[in-house]
Amino acid sequence: MGYTSFAHRGIGTPGKRGFNACVAALTPLASITVPLGGQLLDLQEVVHAAGAMPLLRVRIREGKRFTVLDIDPASARSWGEAMVAWAERQPG
Repeated sequence: MGYTSFAHRGIGTPGKRGFNACVAALTPLASITVPLGGQLLDLQEVVHAAGAMPLLRVRIREGKRFTVLDIDPASARSWGEAMVAWAERQPG
């Protein structure tokens, strides 16, 4: 997963650099399929072209429905620590 893709504004959407200007670089980090329920979890690093702080994008696909969360580093750390703590308390 060492490639970088680019997110673009919607077709015909004007931006400061004209139509369909590149607004962010996306770097895939992980892709996980949940065994119960079959949801697909994609984790990506989002780096905006304007130089804003990098964000962690959590993209959850459930059938045709998508939920996308862009999370700052401090929130990602807290969420990750809470998930690890929960997983460590589970049997097996």
